[in-house]
Amino acid sequence: HLTPAATRAELSRRERQPSEPWVTEERVFRHWDAWLPNGERHHLFAIDAATGAERDLMPALDAWLDRVDAHGRFDVSPDGGEVALEAIAPEPATGALRSAIHVAPLAGGECRCLTSGHPANDLRPRYSRDGRWLAYGMQLDPGFYADRVRLMRVDRASGAHQEWLRDWEISPDGWEFLPDGALALAAEHEGRV
Repeated sequence: HLTPAATRAELSRRERQPSEPWVTEERVFRHWDAWLPNGERHHLFAIDAATGAERDLMPALDAWLDRVDAHGRFDVSPDGGEVALEAIAPEPATGALRSAIHVAPLAGGECRCLTSGHPANDLRPRYSRDGRWLAYGMQLDPGFYADRVRLMRVDRASGAHQEWLRDWEISPDGWEFLPDGALALAAEHEGRV
């Protein structure tokens, strides 16, 4: 993976040599105007406000944040100890793209996946105000982009995952924990939000 300094050097090199052919065996090789096989990934960085020192929170993770809109795809725990993020990568067995929830300690350390056994996309991690839970959305059908989102939560102490609103047939969207600990969300029902 490229560091910020290496990225600056690469951009300078590209200005001097703007055209070059690409050969790849990777399933996902281009996203709009960006070539993906060159190792560049949108990563999440922590910047020390006092010193300006920067640190990649996902240096060894061969996945990327959403290239269109990374906003809302990560959240910082209430104690400031870790960040949860939604990262996209091809599944090794099938090559199908899948987003998963990862957590990275802000003090440094390995970024680890919390939802590696899930069949389809996991999205929008959100910490509860007391830090006990991490809420996220989960889809079950990997072949259907508009599969219903199930609201899930993981107990951060035990690591146990649990579905909230098990019998609810509506896809939640934009969930956020409120100051009193309640979870607010939007959902479309019969054409209304």
